[in-house]
Amino acid sequence: MLLETARRYNHETECITFLKDFTYSKDDFHRAGLQVEFINPIFEFSRAMRRLGLDDAEYALLIAINIFSADRPNVQEPSRVEALQQPYVEALLSYTRIKRPQDQLRFPRMLMKLVSLRTLSSVHSEQVFALRLQDKKLPPLLSEIWDVHE
Repeated sequence: MLLETARRYNHETECITFLKDFTYSKDDFHRAGLQVEFINPIFEFSRAMRRLGLDDAEYALLIAINIFSADRPNVQEPSRVEALQQPYVEALLSYTRIKRPQDQLRFPRMLMKLVSLRTLSSVHSEQVFALRLQDKKLPPLLSEIWDVHE
């Protein structure tokens, strides 16, 4: 979800657009009840992802690699999950070598963003938990995206 959020970041307006007409700035997130400690890292991650200049195929492959991560809690068969992940890793490596052969560091930089994403996801989970405890009423779209139901 956070990779998709980063993909929707507009650096000119400093906003994230969900769907066609639902654009949120930092202030909008703050007014919705999110803490600055959570909002700023989302926007920093989104800016960093934008600087990489990823296309839709690269985003899709990163999302797949992230989904098939064997070191997540409660994974029953890590070796099977790794086997599922491997073709996506290889596809991303091949794609970056073909698309930008001169940029040898592109692939490792993309994978390093997954490390940042893991940290951000942890903060996100804490924020969602806090919102549930506080019974905050988010805008309906954010509530649905982040699974914070009344």
